[in-house]
Amino acid sequence: MHTSGQWIESTLWLPVGKADAQGVGAAITYARRYALQSILGVPAADDDGNAVSQPTITAEEVQAGYLKARMVIAHESPSEFMQWREGLSEELSNLIYNAAPRGKVTAFKDAWTQKESEFWKPLKQAKAELPGLVSSGATAAIEEIFAELDEFETEKLKHIVDDVSATFIAEMEI
Repeated sequence: MHTSGQWIESTLWLPVGKADAQGVGAAITYARRYALQSILGVPAADDDGNAVSQPTITAEEVQAGYLKARMVIAHESPSEFMQWREGLSEELSNLIYNAAPRGKVTAFKDAWTQKESEFWKPLKQAKAELPGLVSSGATAAIEEIFAELDEFETEKLKHIVDDVSATFIAEMEI
């Protein structure tokens, strides 16, 4: 960009904090930001970086969430568990999932996963059956599938079916 036509080239090796897409993306984003700051002579101010490094969820919130999760897993339906879990931020959900004390980690994670599996099993089965029922116009059978689901499960099923089934179900006003 110099009037003489000269330019500068360099290679930068980026350390990646986590070996996944998010870690690589974060490294690239920071490298790009710092390179532009250097080229333009802008002083570094890492406002968002400092905010990210500060914990946004307290240990007490995680512990309370863990206790609530144990209660919901033990006493509520799979649908109620999924509704509770959906009300959490992804960060809090992950922290709670990993919050079990030593010796109880495997049992807690297995119970959590089992509850999720119990929720999705009938929806996956219904999703597999719906295209055939739609193509044959079996409205009574489709209504029967939805009659067995609560409102939350119905909405989830509507989001995972194929477009043809979704259109047919919408026309049935389910």
